[in-house]
Amino acid sequence: MLRRSSNAVRAVVAAALLALPYGGGPAGDEPVESKLVEKATSRLGQLDVSVTGPETVISNLGPDDFELRVGGRYIEKLIVDRVCRSPAAAAGAAEGEPTREKASSPAPAPAPAQTPATVVFYFDQPHLTMRGYHRAVELARGMVDTLFDGTTRGMVVYSGRTLEILADMTDDPAKIRAALDRVASDRTMFDPFAMLEDGRIESVMDEIQKVGTDAALALAKRYQAEDRWRAERSLQRISMILGRLADLDPPKAFVYFGDTLRANPGQHYVALFSRSLTGEHESPSVTAMDTRAELEGLTFDGVYDEASAVGVRFYPVQAQGLPGEAATSRPLPNTRWRDAESTLSAFALETGGQAFLGGVSAKKIVSRIEEDLSCLYLVSFDVAGLPLDQPLPVRLTTKREGVRLQTRGRLVIQSEAARRTQRLLAAFATATDGSDSALAGAVVPADYADGRFRALVQVTIPGTEVPGATWDIGASLVASGRVRDDGAERITAATPGVRVVFEKIMEFPPGPYELHAVAHESVTDRTFSSLIPGVWPNPDDVSASVSSIAVLQPDDAAFVRDGVLEKSGALARSGDDPIRVERPTAFLALVCRGPGRGRRLRVERTLSGEAEVGFDPIEMDLRKNRCAQVRDLVRARTLGPGRFVFAVRVLDGKTPVAEQSVTFDAVGEPGDGRASGDG
Repeated sequence: MLRRSSNAVRAVVAAALLALPYGGGPAGDEPVESKLVEKATSRLGQLDVSVTGPETVISNLGPDDFELRVGGRYIEKLIVDRVCRSPAAAAGAAEGEPTREKASSPAPAPAPAQTPATVVFYFDQPHLTMRGYHRAVELARGMVDTLFDGTTRGMVVYSGRTLEILADMTDDPAKIRAALDRVASDRTMFDPFAMLEDGRIESVMDEIQKVGTDAALALAKRYQAEDRWRAERSLQRISMILGRLADLDPPKAFVYFGDTLRANPGQHYVALFSRSLTGEHESPSVTAMDTRAELEGLTFDGVYDEASAVGVRFYPVQAQGLPGEAATSRPLPNTRWRDAESTLSAFALETGGQAFLGGVSAKKIVSRIEEDLSCLYLVSFDVAGLPLDQPLPVRLTTKREGVRLQTRGRLVIQSEAARRTQRLLAAFATATDGSDSALAGAVVPADYADGRFRALVQVTIPGTEVPGATWDIGASLVASGRVRDDGAERITAATPGVRVVFEKIMEFPPGPYELHAVAHESVTDRTFSSLIPGVWPNPDDVSASVSSIAVLQPDDAAFVRDGVLEKSGALARSGDDPIRVERPTAFLALVCRGPGRGRRLRVERTLSGEAEVGFDPIEMDLRKNRCAQVRDLVRARTLGPGRFVFAVRVLDGKTPVAEQSVTFDAVGEPGDGRASGDG
């Protein structure tokens, strides 16, 4: 069905437009087709493995010392690289000192070059209590001098009202400390969400006692929904930062400071509705309450998978130490802190790191991280035949006695498309050129089914004067606090000035949405980002509705969709971009009926401004389909330069029930033409 929607938009709009007389641009501006699929003879998967044991043993492990199963499949050929920091063993090998281990084992490998570790300090401030907030800064300050000893680089990331990288990748301890000083003092990004949790619990309990269960339940569900949205946003931001680490060599440690992030956000509000607290039998609304739907779609597993794909280990720190419950004399289920601790522990377990709960000191945190990263082996293998973009269970063992291995429990082998999407999201998190760049986006409505709108998303970047410009370009759709869809493509245009258009069909729920668009040009290393907001109507809320209106014209550009390159297509106008009067113009919208069947609607369209264009009314039969696409075409040179308004009005009988309009400017030379439309 998704494919049919895509073809409908392209066939009805693009083909109709391009069939009309249009001269096009100069031949020299045609995009040059590039190899959109990267080719390689083989790809390697990689596991980072912490090894502890006798120095003379762990200094010379080789492929024959490991046995690896990935996704239940035995891996026969392994490549083993050592990035251990084992100066004692290296010195012994250099001096030729005999040991009992050498008599039965291969000679120790030469000491590898010192590989810099990467450490990210990540402050999830909305999930830090007040005590946790202050102690997190104190712990990080206590870790800097030991961790950043000349062999470590790192970042300081602050997630508050916005996501900020306060210290980008650096090995300078002074820059790390300066960033931590800003975390401690800059309250402009401060979000007190976690600090108000006790008050929210109290308000629900007051509602239970004073008003009744049903009213209190409505309040609890509102708090639960907000908790869920906050958790989803935190995971999205973590995912963006993980993408920044994709191209760095291991070891990579992600030190997460947070107190209240939970895999079941808001469940502690539901736990208040027990018989012991309400003093009555549970009402039908409580008994029927199922929170699984509220938690559906949370991307904890997705973050674990991304961390595995880029080789990052999580070291979560429950910064507040030993927590207490709300200051209340009333009985309160003691679950929320255990849920938070379980979530932090899962981050560590799933990624091969360690969790620090209940007030661990900075000294102990540093010693555990250094122990994990001090002797690291990279076990690589050919991934041919293994599934891509899905978590595969990992089982790694060693034949050497006295050796302990620590690694992640899952591995994700990313496809090229997934890697590109992750890097683009990371670029969006830290893009410096801002939304005032030439990057633009538009949404072309296609159809509606199963409670979701389907639309063609276009993200456009003008051509650059750099020959051989290679663009990674894509978008992420966020709606109702969740990433609903994302995608990216890569294209190289040898001819300067070629415009690049990324296209993808996406599904939108009713309500507001945000398109996070980003483009990165690899030759100049420039990154552009833009945020495109919008709203889809909810057909269940009104008797009839009209979507936003897309305005399209044919254009010569590099259109890329699903890895396929087209040198021309229908380009949707975005923002304040004017249309060209010498080209045909199409207007597309979706008209939807409200609840119930048997509805016939009359749809009227007008185009007014410097010139007036009329369209025949459409009698729309929506007895079978909930929504239908309205398409109107204005031939080239029908309009003259000036400002215009295209409006759609829906009538039920003679009663207006919905309307929508779009205002645009037209430039160029006028001529003769005419308009047409259909539904």
